[in-house]
Amino acid sequence: MTGSRTTPLWALRLAAVMGLIALTLGAAPADDPFRDIELPDAWEARFWADPGVKALLAMEPKAVTDLVPRQAGFRYARCPACDSSEAEDTLQWSSEHPETLACRKCGEKFPSEKFPAKVDAKIPEETIEVRRGILHRYPYHSVEAVKQRYPDERIYLAAKRDYEVREFLAKAALYAAVRNREQPDPKLARLACLILVRFAQVYPDYAVHYDQPGEPKFLQPADMTPPYRRGYRSGKWDWSGALDVPLNLLMAHALVRADPAMAEAGRTLGVPSPATVVERDLFLASARFVANQSEEYDENSLQAYRGLFAVGRLLGDSRLLALAGTRLDGFMQLGFYHDGFWRNGDLNGHRRVVALLDSWIAPMLPGGGAKAPGTGRVPMLDLAHVAGAMPLSNPAAAEVQLVAWPVVPAVDLPRKAGLLGGAGIARLALGDAGSGLDLELSGLGNWGRPASHRLSLRLAVGGRIVLGDLDELPPTRDGLDLATASHNAVIVDGLNQREDPMTAQTRAPGGSVRFFAADEDFQVASIDDPAAYPKSTTRYRQTIVASSTPSARYAVSIFEVHGGLRHDQWFHAASGLAARWETSVPLEPGSETLLPAGLTYLPNALAEDGRWFVQAYGAFQPIGRGLADRPWTARLDAPGGASVRLHMLGDLPGSVITTQSPDPSRAGDPSGSMRPSLMVSRRSADGSTLKSTFITVFEPTGGASTLKRVGRVEAGPDAAVLVIETAQGTEHLVVNLTPGGTRSVTLADGRSLSTDGLVVRVSASGLVLAGGTFAETDGARVEQVATGGTVESSSRTPTAGGHGRFTVETDDQVSDDLIGRTLLIRHGDDVTRGWTISGVTPLDGTKRLEFAVREDPGFAIKPGIREAQYHQFPHDSHPGPHAFRVAKITRRAAPPRGQDAAVEQAGFADSVKNKSRRLFRLRRSPVAQEKSISGPGRPETAAEASP
Repeated sequence: MTGSRTTPLWALRLAAVMGLIALTLGAAPADDPFRDIELPDAWEARFWADPGVKALLAMEPKAVTDLVPRQAGFRYARCPACDSSEAEDTLQWSSEHPETLACRKCGEKFPSEKFPAKVDAKIPEETIEVRRGILHRYPYHSVEAVKQRYPDERIYLAAKRDYEVREFLAKAALYAAVRNREQPDPKLARLACLILVRFAQVYPDYAVHYDQPGEPKFLQPADMTPPYRRGYRSGKWDWSGALDVPLNLLMAHALVRADPAMAEAGRTLGVPSPATVVERDLFLASARFVANQSEEYDENSLQAYRGLFAVGRLLGDSRLLALAGTRLDGFMQLGFYHDGFWRNGDLNGHRRVVALLDSWIAPMLPGGGAKAPGTGRVPMLDLAHVAGAMPLSNPAAAEVQLVAWPVVPAVDLPRKAGLLGGAGIARLALGDAGSGLDLELSGLGNWGRPASHRLSLRLAVGGRIVLGDLDELPPTRDGLDLATASHNAVIVDGLNQREDPMTAQTRAPGGSVRFFAADEDFQVASIDDPAAYPKSTTRYRQTIVASSTPSARYAVSIFEVHGGLRHDQWFHAASGLAARWETSVPLEPGSETLLPAGLTYLPNALAEDGRWFVQAYGAFQPIGRGLADRPWTARLDAPGGASVRLHMLGDLPGSVITTQSPDPSRAGDPSGSMRPSLMVSRRSADGSTLKSTFITVFEPTGGASTLKRVGRVEAGPDAAVLVIETAQGTEHLVVNLTPGGTRSVTLADGRSLSTDGLVVRVSASGLVLAGGTFAETDGARVEQVATGGTVESSSRTPTAGGHGRFTVETDDQVSDDLIGRTLLIRHGDDVTRGWTISGVTPLDGTKRLEFAVREDPGFAIKPGIREAQYHQFPHDSHPGPHAFRVAKITRRAAPPRGQDAAVEQAGFADSVKNKSRRLFRLRRSPVAQEKSISGPGRPETAAEASP
């Protein structure tokens, strides 16, 4: 993603900087960063109980040093006897049998009579001159052409063994050094020192090599000069250049370099100054190799900085530390959105990055990690912590355990609604964590990754994700997790979002945040995404609302799709949730496949083949199919109260299809490993362009219904009017599908309502208005002053409550009640992103203001052309003008009893007596005992809805 960017300044100075790196040898820095290194007790117990470790401890010193590989190894090699892949990594080594590898999948051992196979009576080998006059030989098994997984596949079994040996010995040196520190043992200290000195002797001759899964291997001279392959794909010590500093050995050396065993190891191996050789020929040499790699500013880069910082701290090399610090500053700008979320939009990736920053990087910097906003040595780390808590996550999600110094406690942030206005992720949260309702709406863009889940929705009940996707699981073998069909979104014409593989690889901004505001009991978010289906649709927008009363909580999704001939809305049970779908629509057995005729599902296709882009529907096995010609319900029942009922009030008619697909998280569960899904499909009947408004009311259920009745009132194409009855009474939700323009609608009780806002809640407690300037119904009116204008400039000057400021011009009145609200900035190309206001300061006169924002401003406006250029990810540019507005929620309490009797007495049950012949759709919960409300002369049963 950064390949086309101008070469950064650090690269121009790299040769000079590296030439100035002093060989600071022998003298320990004043503050040894590894003095507090800790290994988890469980890890230590498991290591010392390993029979291979016991075999190592029984070896004589020469036998230990003979184990150290003299040549670079390959990590990726598959078993030649079974169907395992290189990425599965099934080949294992043990010091009990040092000459062989064994496959943990099929049990075969290598070398054997058959593998590696001889060619012309001898085992083929590749020879590389690593240095002048020094040859290294790499024997390999030549795979038959019909069995090759990639062109010219060779299986380097001996090199794989060398890699496993190197990994084991480096780990053994660290564990021995740590135990020796805790319980001094000359034998353990000697073991660690022997391994360190011997690796320092052989590392300079390790070949630079290319070792990636599923690709041919390449060997190059040990002393080759840059440039190396992009993406840290040239390695010496490991398979990735980012990992070239041997961190286990570095930490071990910090613990034993002053031990008498170091001098003893030097005598054994004929090295007069062993500590000097280790630091010069192993650590500084590997740091130089890392520093010479081309910068990518991706997750691998953080591994590289970790190595540079570690060597710099251990050896007290200020210049190496400065180089690493400069790269880290660039990384925080080029890797994070202005809201602090990691650039790939993946929560697991964000966690890994933040864990490395917290546990390895921040403690090695002067002053530790970030403190006040914008003032820490790791800029934006405070924002990254907040951003990591925003997306939904199951509490059972595996935590990454890292060896760190000092041990860094987890950052515990309160659960709350919020917006990541750069990444485009909105979170709504009602109630407390134990029984609350949470929704997440994603508006992530495409930045060179084929995966696309724009406007996907996730929902949690009581802290447990109920409607989810595969994002928190490892990537699937077939790539289903990359497909839009694995997410809760609407698919147009059966196509993956972005419509074709070429477009999917093209950079495109995420959805524009049209609105976000959250009060404790009422929250609204709206994201519009024209780039999801750029050819097929003219509107692709989702608005979500969360509302609560003292006895009930519910959420509403309104998904508008204009364009195409077929619209499929998916609802997936969260992975790992033992659940099932039940619908009020009668279902018949489904067809064999959801794929169109002529397209064959290949279950063994690999993700890298890209077939998932067209065959994802084939992964879902249809169970039942029915036709919905009136409002209906679907219930997802799960143990532990994590259940939800869906009241489906969208456009009709539509097909209802229940399906199941393999659940990666339950693959080993004998009770079942299928994940239930529900699809609602609408098709154009006459070939004309289809317009759909999918309306879903989400009701969390723990066995009893909390909503008595749910309905939709006919309001034309520009508004959606919903009726919700709870124990506290009846409330209406009015959603303006063309906000900004005034809409007048009739409520179920006969009252009329006019508004220019986005959403209005009408209840016995009063009016609540989200967006716009007014809402009025039968004598009750709520108003709010619009706050908008133009953005003049931005500044990264930190404030007490945030990372920067915007200077704006406005004719509107402002007040301190804007603090905490969302500042939405719309560029000239309609791309809209958001920030959280932390302060408002009037400037000269009344038209100019300064907004302090919690996040980094993210962009600067270039003088003259007035173009907004983002210094934070995604580093794009947008033309002016740059308009702003503040998303607000305002409310007006109901008048005291007697002042507005017409409104108070307009009971929901009396609405059927209204003389008007308006049409409205209304359905009741199947568990409600009251008589359902219907149109004149049309009673309805629990499973039906009136037309």
